[in-house]
Amino acid sequence: MTERHTPSDSAVAHHFDKWLILTALCIWLSSGCAPPDDTEDDPPISDDPTVPTRADFFGINGGTLTSDAAGFQSLGIRNIRTQVLWADFQGADCAGNATTTVSFINFDQKVRTAAENGLTVMALLYGTRLPPFQGCPGGADARQFPPPGSLLYNDYVLPGGFVWQVVQRYGFNGTFWSENPGVPYHPIRVWEVWNEENLRINNWGEQNVQPQNYAKFLIDTAIAIRHAQKQQSGQPVEETHTKVLMGGLAPFEKDYTVDKYLDSIYAHPQNYTAAQFHAAFDGLSFHPYALTGSPDSVIAHIHDARSALDQRRGALNGGSDANKTLWITEIGWPIMDLSAVGEPQQVSYLIQTLNWIYANAGANKIKHAAWYAYSDGVIRCDSWPCWDLVAGLKRADGSQRPAWCAYMNLIGVNSCAPSKWYRDNLGGTITSDPDISSWGPGRLDVFARGVDNSLWHKWWYNLSGWSGWENLGGNLASGPSAVSWGLNRIDVVARAVDNSVLHWWWDNGGWYFDNLGGNIVSDPDISSWGPARLDVFGRGPANTLWHRAWSATTWFPWENLGGNIDGGPGTASWASGRFDVAARTPSNTIAHWWFDNGWHADSIPGTITSDPDLSSRGAGRLDVFAQNSDGMLHHLAWENPTGWGTWEWLGGPLEGGPAAVSWEPADRIDVVGKTSDHSVYHWYWIGP
Repeated sequence: MTERHTPSDSAVAHHFDKWLILTALCIWLSSGCAPPDDTEDDPPISDDPTVPTRADFFGINGGTLTSDAAGFQSLGIRNIRTQVLWADFQGADCAGNATTTVSFINFDQKVRTAAENGLTVMALLYGTRLPPFQGCPGGADARQFPPPGSLLYNDYVLPGGFVWQVVQRYGFNGTFWSENPGVPYHPIRVWEVWNEENLRINNWGEQNVQPQNYAKFLIDTAIAIRHAQKQQSGQPVEETHTKVLMGGLAPFEKDYTVDKYLDSIYAHPQNYTAAQFHAAFDGLSFHPYALTGSPDSVIAHIHDARSALDQRRGALNGGSDANKTLWITEIGWPIMDLSAVGEPQQVSYLIQTLNWIYANAGANKIKHAAWYAYSDGVIRCDSWPCWDLVAGLKRADGSQRPAWCAYMNLIGVNSCAPSKWYRDNLGGTITSDPDISSWGPGRLDVFARGVDNSLWHKWWYNLSGWSGWENLGGNLASGPSAVSWGLNRIDVVARAVDNSVLHWWWDNGGWYFDNLGGNIVSDPDISSWGPARLDVFGRGPANTLWHRAWSATTWFPWENLGGNIDGGPGTASWASGRFDVAARTPSNTIAHWWFDNGWHADSIPGTITSDPDLSSRGAGRLDVFAQNSDGMLHHLAWENPTGWGTWEWLGGPLEGGPAAVSWEPADRIDVVGKTSDHSVYHWYWIGP
């Protein structure tokens, strides 16, 4: 039975006491009330000042428990923060009226999968029974915690309500565990009440943040959690190690920092007392993001939050929240141009910040730190509203970022060798395979055909980062290819609509243009074995490989090198007098030519589904890149004298062929390719 009035503290306690009296006999007679013993892999969460092991201290957000649990386990993760959304359990209309009964089937499976993989769930109670986020007209939003006195509020916090049911099912000695005795016992003992309630988006429409309403909501939810747990276990709630956390506050809303938010709650209580609020929560959940900042910014935010808890408060008669613990339930950096954080920086910041948190956990009463997030939700994000979708340890294609390995090694349960491949997205809207060149360390130039069929260019300097895209004009019928033979020199070729070869070159501050003629039916490619030498390749009308060379001041005539190819070639040179060419055949194998005191030919092992490209990090070394049948980028290396290695999967997905370049010294490879959203994906390898 659910009451429909605003509960006072005494009324809420009365309802709980009545439930306790009615069930006391049942609890006393029940033989299944004694909780199972804690196992070594599920240590109780307590206020013991001793900092737990790294595996028990760290955790993670995001992912899908039913499909990603094995991945969490491989990381060494033991704690997973998971949203408990009321709308996932019970349907409702936009007025909040229930349209179905509460169903635990889906969440049962999540908890079961977590427990079977050694994971303990930390529950984030976030979201009402309304259709999920922005699903109703008139501003109704499941992220807005229900206002005191409303139907949703009462159905959430009163005896028998949603919180009561969830705690009694999944908490200490919950019905889920007694119904599933074969499932490893990992009860939910940490309950976080709402998420970033100090942000305007998590309040009512355009109204301001409402600390007093949240305080009342937290008090009543905490009463529900503790009484439901006590009734279910038959033990004092302290002995069940149940913790109630104030929902994760964020530093973004400057009008309501942690300090100002707590001050408002304590200084202006409404329908509650300061002492009631103080007693409601065991710890403060905090999200010390510094999305464009360094670890120093994160550490400063943590110090601010700790100070806010420690300061003296007149409302508590000189007391404070100094004994409250601090839980870092979200921390991370997105990989996006606006944040100026690339994958190498993400690794560095992760290691620095989390090591500092762990080393200083005792002094700052920090109980837990969880990375946000497990995996990306999109390939790229160009605006702040979607930053949280590109902050994962895994990319959207499922591949592991280097930060994955860094986090695994930080936890220390398992270990791995860090990847040397990093990735970012250069944006743009392109309609061809891109190409990339470099005139030396710290310089990259990327070219592609735009939606207007003209040549577009973007460059990177080591000190200033990526430029914007510039339009170099022209009317291209293919993707371009670029090469540099020295400082301040770039040559670019592309096919014209009449199948001749367009040629641009940059020479000491200016762009120049001519036409190399020919009759090719593919993207051309270009290489250089040294100053004043160019070699251009393309597929001819009869599907043979064609070549034209330039030396000093002279273009030599086009020559037919034969073969039977089914796409554009890729070419690279590792020394004067040597270049290599690769192209896809009709059977998706790779034909290979090289010039070294004459022409030679063989094949490269493997099958591909795109134009391949080549780069070289030095004499006797080739790197081949191509798309495979899975739509992803693959890499094959050749090194003298060991020969060809095995294909390496680098992720994606791609739409078309990649392009690659290496600058000297031989510790860098850069690869670009077109994504499904027509932006430019960029891989880079940093060795040795």
